[in-house]
Amino acid sequence: MINYFHQMKTTCYSLLLSLAMAIAASADTIAQWNFNSVPPDGTSNTGTNVTSVGTGTISVIGTVIQNVSATQEYSSGNNSTDPATADDSAYHTRNYPAQAEGNKTSGIQVNVSTVGYESIVVTWDQQNSATANKYLRFQYSLDGSTFVDYTVLRMDLAAAFANSRAVNLGAILGANGNPNFAFRLVSEFESTATGSGTDTYVSTGTGTYSQNGTMRFDMLTVSGSLPDGNAFPTISAIPNQTIRVDTTTDPLPFQIGDTETPADELTVAGVSSNPTLVPDAGILFDGTGANRTVTVGPGFDQIGTTTITIYVIDSGGKSNSTSFVVTVLPLNTAPTLSTLTNVYTVSNTAFAPISFNISDAEESADLLTVTATSSDQTVIPDANLNVTAAGADRTLNITPAPGQAGNAVITVTVTDSGGLAASGTFNAMVAWSSSVVLSEPFNYADGSLATNSGRLWATRAGTPGQMQLVFGTALITSSQTEDVVARLIGGPYNSTVLYASFDVTFIALPAILPDIFAHFSGTNANDLRARVLASTTNAAPGSFRLGVANTVSSVANVVDYPLDLNLDTKYQVVVAYDTAAGTSKLWVNPGSGGGWVSAIDPVSPTGINAFGLRQSGGIGDSRMDNLLVGTSFESVTPSLTRVRIRKVGDAIEVYWPSAGVWEGFYLESTTSLANPNWQPVSQGTTTVGDWDIVTIPNPTGNEFFRLRN
Repeated sequence: MINYFHQMKTTCYSLLLSLAMAIAASADTIAQWNFNSVPPDGTSNTGTNVTSVGTGTISVIGTVIQNVSATQEYSSGNNSTDPATADDSAYHTRNYPAQAEGNKTSGIQVNVSTVGYESIVVTWDQQNSATANKYLRFQYSLDGSTFVDYTVLRMDLAAAFANSRAVNLGAILGANGNPNFAFRLVSEFESTATGSGTDTYVSTGTGTYSQNGTMRFDMLTVSGSLPDGNAFPTISAIPNQTIRVDTTTDPLPFQIGDTETPADELTVAGVSSNPTLVPDAGILFDGTGANRTVTVGPGFDQIGTTTITIYVIDSGGKSNSTSFVVTVLPLNTAPTLSTLTNVYTVSNTAFAPISFNISDAEESADLLTVTATSSDQTVIPDANLNVTAAGADRTLNITPAPGQAGNAVITVTVTDSGGLAASGTFNAMVAWSSSVVLSEPFNYADGSLATNSGRLWATRAGTPGQMQLVFGTALITSSQTEDVVARLIGGPYNSTVLYASFDVTFIALPAILPDIFAHFSGTNANDLRARVLASTTNAAPGSFRLGVANTVSSVANVVDYPLDLNLDTKYQVVVAYDTAAGTSKLWVNPGSGGGWVSAIDPVSPTGINAFGLRQSGGIGDSRMDNLLVGTSFESVTPSLTRVRIRKVGDAIEVYWPSAGVWEGFYLESTTSLANPNWQPVSQGTTTVGDWDIVTIPNPTGNEFFRLRN
C-alpha cells in the first residue's frame, strides 16, 4: 500500500508539473516587460519599466535600488530569451539587505490585473552576480497589499541568465480574474527558504554574499488562459498538525470534487516546503471518490516545521490546492516563559512585584523550577531575588542593596525535570532619586551594549550589535554604524527641561567637520534633539572641541564650546534640552565654572522619549561612562553636590541633593576652621524627595559643615 501511494503521489506531482508547463506554453500574455528602450536607441544601458505588452507596474521594494550606477539604470539582457540583440536591456537591481538583516523584505514587486483570465503563470529570465543571494521567495497578493509566501526559487547559476523561470498559480483561485493581483520576488535567508541551514543569505557563486550583489530580470511575463467553461476542482481545508519526532500524523480527512470530472478520476498530489523534515515520499494518500485522507510522516530523527500543500487536478488539467503546517517536536520540549519588561525603582526602595507565567508541554507547571540571577551583585545581590507562588503564575520580588544605585540585568530561568530550560532577561534600574529618568553606569559584561544591557538600549539605526561595552564603558567609534537609544522613565516629556550628564574620554580625534555622537531622541526616533557633536574645527592642532545644535549639524549652525580638549582625558559633559521651547545648552566640565553655550539653529520642539548614542565616520573614538538623565541640573551632577543650611524653628537643617549618596558623600562637621577636627555628624539622615537632610536641634556655638566622599 505504501509503495503504491508513493508511486501515485510521485506520478501525480510529475503530472502537475507537466500540466503547469503546458498551461504556460499555451496561455495568453496578460502583461510583459522586456525593459527595452522605445524607440530602440542601440544601447542596453537605457530602457523602460513600461510594459511592452499589456499594462502593469514594476518597482523595487525594501533596500533594493534599480540602477547600475548613478547614471545607468539598466544593464545588458544578452543571452536572455529576449529576441532583441543590440538594444536588449534588463532590469538591474542591487543594494539588497546587509547580511542577516531584512529577511524577505527586499526585492521587486509587480502589480497587474488578471481580469478576464485564469490559470495564472509568471515567467522571467534571471541573472545573478556571484555575490548575490541564492534564494528568492515568490509571494503573491490578492488585494495588492497583503502578501503571502508561496514558493522558493533557488539560483545556482552565477553571471549567466537562467531563462524561463516559472511559477504556476493555477491552484490559487483568487489570482484568477483579480484586478488587484500582485506578486513579489524577495531575497530570503537559507534557513527559512530550505528549513535548515543558517539565518543568513547564501551567495549564488563560490564567493561571500554581499549587498553589492546584483540581480537582473528580463522578459518578465504574466500569462493566463481565457475561461474555457471547465470549472476548477474543489478541495477542503486541513488543520495544522503538531506531532512528536519519529511519529506520523493520523490519517487526515479532506474532500475533493469537480463539476465535470467524477471524484474517482480526480488526481491528488502533495508537496513539502521542507523536504529535509518531510520528504515528498512521506506524504501518503488513501481513500476513494470525494473522501480522501493524507498521512504525513517526517524523516527519521527530524524536527522542525514544514508547509504541506495538497493539490487536486481534474481531467482538463485545472487544479486547486490547500495547505497546512506540520510541526514536529522533540520528545521533550523546553518550557516557556512569558515576556519580561524592564523595571525601575529608586535607591533603598523595593521594586514593584513582577508577575510572569511559565508552562511546559510535557509536565505540570508545579514541577518546573524557577531561578533568578543578577549581573551586578553590588546593586542587586542574588539573595535579594525571591520567586514566589506556584503553578503557572509566578512572582519575582526584587530588593536593591541598601544605599546602592545602578543597573543590573536580571535573568529568570525556568527548567523542566528533563533539564531543558528557557530564560528571559530584563534590565532593573536603581536610580538615586525620582528626578533621574535614566541611570546608566554601563556596568555590564563586555560585548554588545544592546544585548548585554538586558534590552535597556535598542538599535535605532545601523548594524545591530556593533556598539560595544569595554571595561564598563560604552565604546563609540567612527568605524561602526550602530546608533542606540535608551527610553526614559516616564516619557515622553513635552514641557520639561531635561538634562543629561556623562563622562567621555576621546581616544581618537574626530574629523574637521562636526559630527553627532550623543543626543536626545524624539517620539519619532529620527527626531534628534540637543545634538552633541565633536570636531577639530577651531581647535589647536592635536586637540578637539565639542559643540551643540538644536536639530541640525551643518557647520554654520553648530556652536562649539570654547575649550580645547585633549585625547585620553576624561571630561564631564552636560547637555540640556527644553522640550517646550526646543532649545539646547551645553556644559563641559561644569565644576570648573566655565558656564554654558546655547545652540543657535532654528528650534523645532518635540516630545522626548529617549537618549541616544550615535556612531558615524566623523566622530572619532571615545569611551562614555556614568550617564544620567534627569529633570534638574543637580540630579545629573551628583559630583558637584553642594551643602546647604537653613533654620527651622529652634533647629537647623543641613541638606544636600540625594545624588551625593550615590557618589558616596557623607556629612562632616567641626567647631573651628582655624584648627579643624572634621568628624562625621552623628545625627541620622532623612531623605525627603530629592534631598538628604540632617536636623540638628538647639545648636550652640559655631559649627561648620562639609560633604566628603
